[in-house]
Amino acid sequence: MEQDYTVWGPGFWGKTIKSRKRKKKIMKNVIHLIGRIGKQPEILNLESGNTIAKFSLATSETWKDKTGEKKEETQWHNIILWNNQAKVAEMYLNKGDLVAIDGKIMYRKFDDKDGNTRYVTEIKGNTLTMLGGNKKEVAPPSTTPENASIGEGVEPDDLPF
Repeated sequence: MEQDYTVWGPGFWGKTIKSRKRKKKIMKNVIHLIGRIGKQPEILNLESGNTIAKFSLATSETWKDKTGEKKEETQWHNIILWNNQAKVAEMYLNKGDLVAIDGKIMYRKFDDKDGNTRYVTEIKGNTLTMLGGNKKEVAPPSTTPENASIGEGVEPDDLPF
């Protein structure tokens, strides 16, 4: 069934458009994770020239149960990064770092050395965003000697404000 719509928005102010007879269903495989790296990234250089980085990512969720007790659940995700993203992971990522991964869920199966079929769920990362280091924060060294007072010997007229 066709229907006319008037669209109000940037580039479409008051334009009338016709809908299509068939609406296409949009399906997407998209995942966005923010968590801490569980182990140092494992780097694989393939014969094809591609580089892969594999590591685990922990995401945690906290809530209070009916009794008011705080609960926490951690999920572990297997992350795979390719080529440039893998090289960034190799140079800059360490266990405990906080990162955001945008990508898609991938499923694969393989036969192990004993002939058993194994199934693996992995996140193929498309983008990697480093959100901060691990919990060890180092303060910058102080440039002011401890016994010097700030503003000593400065006249009020010499101040920039």
